Amino acid sequence: MLEALAEQPLEVVEGILRTILNDSESIVAANPHAIDAVLRVLQSSLLKKERREAEALDVDLIVALYETLPKAFPSRFLLLHSLSIGRGQEHLQALAELLVDDAPQSWIHVGLVLSPLFQHGDWSIEDIFPRLLDAIANPSVAGATLDLANHLYRSGRSTIHPCSDRDDELIPLLSALVSQLELVEKNPSAFGDSPEQINQILSEAIALIVSVCDALALIESDRAIPHLQAAMELSHRRIQTEAAGALARLGQQEGTDRLIALASEPSARLRVLAYAEELGLEDKIDSNFQSLEARAESELALWLAQPGQMAVPPSSLELLDHRLQFWPSFEEPIDCFLFRFTYRFAQGDFENVGMVGPLVHAFSADMTRLSIEDAYAAFAGWQAEHEDIYIVGRDAWNNTQQVAAESFRKDLEDRGFESVDAVFLGFFFGEHAVVANALSGTTVGVLVFDGLELLWFPTSQRPRPLGVEDAWHIFTGRKILRTFNSSRDEI
Repeated sequence: MLEALAEQPLEVVEGILRTILNDSESIVAANPHAIDAVLRVLQSSLLKKERREAEALDVDLIVALYETLPKAFPSRFLLLHSLSIGRGQEHLQALAELLVDDAPQSWIHVGLVLSPLFQHGDWSIEDIFPRLLDAIANPSVAGATLDLANHLYRSGRSTIHPCSDRDDELIPLLSALVSQLELVEKNPSAFGDSPEQINQILSEAIALIVSVCDALALIESDRAIPHLQAAMELSHRRIQTEAAGALARLGQQEGTDRLIALASEPSARLRVLAYAEELGLEDKIDSNFQSLEARAESELALWLAQPGQMAVPPSSLELLDHRLQFWPSFEEPIDCFLFRFTYRFAQGDFENVGMVGPLVHAFSADMTRLSIEDAYAAFAGWQAEHEDIYIVGRDAWNNTQQVAAESFRKDLEDRGFESVDAVFLGFFFGEHAVVANALSGTTVGVLVFDGLELLWFPTSQRPRPLGVEDAWHIFTGRKILRTFNSSRDEI
């Protein structure tokens, strides 16, 4: 129903918004989820419209509803996003005022709000700048605002950087951020009761300091040099890279030297190479750090360092395999890399295998005992999305599927397996297989069996053992990669 509503003329959605505006207090109290759903419909509807249709959005209605909804309402920021999608003069002027006076508290939400302005060049810079710069004092707005200003200047849309006369505000902001991060490095526990809280503070501060360093370099603020030098001495590699890049742009040799040295750090390498290309320093970077393998290594290190993953780069990375192979959804063969990554903790090492190429990913389960071919298969099966590849859990089996599962169980017992516990049936382009936990002798494991091919993975006494879904991914991935790479003997 909501998808159908998004296809309706904009006036229909606006009519619902007016109803909410007229009785917002009772609707918020009774059914906040309904408002959330309508705001998401508005967003979806505008994204599907032509520019002229989106520009017809009733700005006064959006502003009134934004000002009426409680500040804590989780999807309230989508109203600002709708103004940004519209991109008309009234839309952007209203957007700038609201971001200055009543911005969302999440810097991630503000980034989403401004994202259409990065994606499109059909709007007037004067409609949002310099007014939006009055929000620089607000940490939730400053980062995205500076990123937009930097983008406009770097892309050539603006011949004068929007912050060209704002270093009096940017330099104290950089100084404060450096001081904050120095304190975090000395005593992280003072900034939160949990690793999640500390990581959130770090993420926000790092995102902002990156934007400030870039802006100060682009506006060629020599007065910022001592503060950029202080930032370059922080331990975080991303901040070192940004500060070094800024100093190099300002003609400081120490910045150039640090930037070149940071190319050896996988988590910093891609950013270093981007700055080196921009500043004409490619010939000073060791060619080994510019290879496909080195870039892939950096991609995985950056992915692992994300807050939703390990949150820090690995202690070491080792290339296990590099091959050019066909991969689902790619017309031409693609370079695929497998790396073993290691984290060295006080309580012991943590190792696993990650892939870079058509995807960047690593599993929770331990993949280090798999063959190279099965490791690739696991990633291919995990990534594959097709209506003819699916699973059905045993609670949803029909009579035919129950009979098939029982037949598989008996066949597996004839092959010496015991305690076969079928978890689901997997379907692959008309073929089907059972996926189960089982016992072989005294060894517990997971298996996949289609009547002909049997995959068996022991799990006894193994940390982070493969689960039934991991086994299914390997099974389907094997079939997929065989089909796509039929001329390769090893697949």
